[in-house]
Amino acid sequence: MGFYARWVLPRIIDLAMRNEETARLRA
Repeated sequence: MGFYARWVLPRIIDLAMRNEETARLRA
């Protein structure tokens, strides 16, 4: 689980941050 989280969490965070940026640009 630790290895999986280490691999997946950064990608989820990156996607979330990108979604926030795109939403900010669209607004």
